[in-house]
Amino acid sequence: MTMSDFSEKLLQYFDEEMIADIQKQIPDTTKCKVWSWDIADFSGDTYPDLAFVVKNNADKKKIVTVYLFTDIEGFLTKIAEYEHTYVEMPLEVGIVIRHNTCFITSKIEQFNWNIKGYTFDNGFVIHTDEFSTSRIAGYTRETYNNFQTLESKEKLIDIKTDNIAYDHSYLSIPAYSKNVQEIKGISSRVLAHKPDFAVKGAFYWQGDSDCSFDIHNIHYDTDYLTFDISVTDDALIYGRCDTCTSDYVDIWFTTHPPSTDVNQYIDKRIHKKKRSTDKKLIISDSGTMAISIKPGDFLEQNSTVSIIKSEDNIVNASLLSSIKHSSSLTKTGYSLKIAIPLLLFGNQIQTEIKESIKEIGFSVVVHDCDNQFRPEEETILATSSFFYDNSDTLGSLLFVPEGKKYGESLNIFSEPFSSYLLELGF
Repeated sequence: MTMSDFSEKLLQYFDEEMIADIQKQIPDTTKCKVWSWDIADFSGDTYPDLAFVVKNNADKKKIVTVYLFTDIEGFLTKIAEYEHTYVEMPLEVGIVIRHNTCFITSKIEQFNWNIKGYTFDNGFVIHTDEFSTSRIAGYTRETYNNFQTLESKEKLIDIKTDNIAYDHSYLSIPAYSKNVQEIKGISSRVLAHKPDFAVKGAFYWQGDSDCSFDIHNIHYDTDYLTFDISVTDDALIYGRCDTCTSDYVDIWFTTHPPSTDVNQYIDKRIHKKKRSTDKKLIISDSGTMAISIKPGDFLEQNSTVSIIKSEDNIVNASLLSSIKHSSSLTKTGYSLKIAIPLLLFGNQIQTEIKESIKEIGFSVVVHDCDNQFRPEEETILATSSFFYDNSDTLGSLLFVPEGKKYGESLNIFSEPFSSYLLELGF
C-alpha cells in the first residue's frame, strides 16, 4: 500500500500528529510502498510501537528498509532502520511483534531464512536473539542464538525422513578484552540454573538453591583467559583425600578450530561415538582437554587443579603449571577464580583474536554431591548437553576482538550527544 493508505490505517492506533511524525522521518514518502507492518509493544512501556517494511519504487535494487518507531514522550520517534535484500519480492521481508520483541524475518536464498529479534530499552535498541535455517548436505540446519540469556541451539533435520539427526543445546560464553567497557544490552554473564543444564542426576537435583552456577568477569589479555565461577550449593562436600567424594568443577575445551569441511561437519554430528558417562574416560578427540578444579576446604586445603587430556595432545608441563586458581567460601556456596594461559587454546590464538571472533568448544561442568557416603547420587550441571566422549557436545567460548560484540546494542542518543559536544568545542 502507499504511505497515504498506510497512514489511514494507523489512525485507529495513533493520532494525526503522531502519524505526521512518521512521515517527517522517512525520505521520499511519495515513492514508498509499505509491504509489511505490525503494531504492538516492543519497548516494554505498555504503549503501542510500530514497525514496517518500505520499498522505494525509485530504487531498482532488491532492497527494502525496515523502520522501527516507538513512542518517546508523546512523539513517534524512529529508533532504528535496517536494510534487507530479498530474492523475488519485498514480501519476503516480514514483521511480527510478540512478547515485547520485534521480529524481522528475511529470506536470504532458497531454503535459507533468518529471523532477528529487537527490543527497545531506555534509549538502547537491543538485538535480543536470532534464528536461521538453511540446507546443508541433505539436511535442514536450524540455529538459534539468544544474546541475552546466551543460550544457543543447533539442529539437523533429515530432509527425506523429517527425522531429527542432531540436536544440541548449549551456552555461548563471550570473552571480551579487559580494555572493553560493558554496554547495556550486551550480556556477558552466564547463568546455569534450569533442568536443561542437568546432564546427570536430575532426579536428585532440588532446584537452583541445591546447585546452580554462573560465570562472570570473563576477560582475556595478551597472556590469560580469566573468569569467575560462583556456585550455589546448599551442602558442600570437601573431600579430605584425592579419591574421596567431593564437589568440584571441570572445564572442558578444544584447542583446535571447528572444521569448515561440510562432509566432516555432518559426519561428526550425525555419526557420533557411543556415549559414555564415565568421567575417567580419556576422549579420543585430538586437541581436547579438561581442567578439573577442587575448591578445597577453605581452611587448610587450598584449591587444586588436575589435567585430563587426549593422548594426541602434547602440552608443555610448565604451561599447565601456570594455570592460576583460587577458591573462597560464600554465603550460598563457593566461588572459583581461574586464569588459563591463552597458549593452551593454540599457538596462533592471539593473532586469530585480533582478526575476528574466535570460537572454540568450551563447557563448564559442575559436580554436586550432597552425601559423601552416596557418591552415585551426584548431580552434574553443565553449560551444554555434554558427553565426555564427544567433543562436538561442548558449548562455545567466543573470543570477541575489540570493536565487536556478541549481539548488538545501539544507543539512539549517542550520535546527537556527540554532535552537541562537538558544537561546544570538545
